[in-house]
Amino acid sequence: MDFLSKSDLIGQYNVSTHKSFERLIGARGKKVLDWKPGKQRFTPKQVRALHKLIGEPLTKEEKYH
Repeated sequence: MDFLSKSDLIGQYNVSTHKSFERLIGARGKKVLDWKPGKQRFTPKQVRALHKLIGEPLTKEEKYH
C-alpha cells in the first residue's frame, strides 16, 4: 500500500467533499490520521487504522451495484 492523499481517501469512501469526509471519520478518525488543514499524505499504517475504525471502503463492484 502506498501513501494516500486526502483526495485518495475521499475517493475510496465515495463522498463528494472534504467536509463530508471529515464528518464521516469524526474526531477519532482525525486523531488517527493526525488530520491537518491543507494538503496531507497518510502512511499505510494510518490508513489501516482508519479502516479498522470506520470500516473498509466499498470495492468498485459494491459501489456500482
